[in-house]
Amino acid sequence: MVTTRKENATKRVAQPLLDLKHKRRTKAEIEADRQRLEEERQNAEEVRRVGNQCIASIQDRQALEDVKAKVAAKPRPQPQQVQPTSKGQPLIALDQNEDENPCNDPMEADVSAVTTTGA
Repeated sequence: MVTTRKENATKRVAQPLLDLKHKRRTKAEIEADRQRLEEERQNAEEVRRVGNQCIASIQDRQALEDVKAKVAAKPRPQPQQVQPTSKGQPLIALDQNEDENPCNDPMEADVSAVTTTGA
């Protein structure tokens, strides 16, 4: 048979283990903790949302400034100068009538037009 030593007869040997055990919480305590955590989460979400709105407004303002800078930086177009024709070139007038060119050959028409309207 197992006997207990005299010095251990009055000691509570399992007390350190019992002290480590967590006490159980009541339903009210659990509900209060859940409510507190939910409020903290909502506050953090609100702070994050406000911060994102501030960042978005800054980015929008910068984008507008960039667009305005690009639009303002465009050079104005200059009117094109028309090159005058040289006076030594004869003007070629192409009259493609059936009477003058019966074969409808474009090369023939060019030659006949130059010879008839030439100098």
